[in-house]
Amino acid sequence: MRKDEDPDDWTSSIGLNRRRFVQRAALLGGAFVWATPVVQSVAGPALAAGTKPNDISYLAVLLRNGGTWYRMKWNTTSTGALMLQTGSTFAVPGASSTLQPPDGSAVAPGAPPGTGAAYEANGSITLTLGSGTALVTFVVKRGLCAAGPGVAGEPSAGQTGGTVHFPGPTSNKASCA
Repeated sequence: MRKDEDPDDWTSSIGLNRRRFVQRAALLGGAFVWATPVVQSVAGPALAAGTKPNDISYLAVLLRNGGTWYRMKWNTTSTGALMLQTGSTFAVPGASSTLQPPDGSAVAPGAPPGTGAAYEANGSITLTLGSGTALVTFVVKRGLCAAGPGVAGEPSAGQTGGTVHFPGPTSNKASCA
């Protein structure tokens, strides 16, 4: 371990620091935003100034792992980065749902283990669900359309574990039609 490495940093124990991780992720053509309870961003493929991937403004999800509820939201930026927010307080603009647990349960801070999102070169977002984590519902916002499960070309909800691909709503109108 080098002097400038943090001994409590998990990446140093496997011989990979954060800088090398980000560099290697960028070389693979995408970026993976790992889920922790703080706001983070990792730059994805370059885009023209002022453009958003597929005009997707955000992907917000309600997840359940065992008896624990989680809310996560990835905002896209004009440079193709994903900015992560977690917890019960972030807004879901334009959506009819606030993505809160249906039984009124509390939302845990942070994210379920193994859960994160990647911005793809084509402007879509791929969500990776950790083992035992279920996608209860979601909202993908594009233009004026805030699409939920099965609306405007978006996938269904209910999957546990694995990956879910969000291509961006096929509509940018308020009615999502």
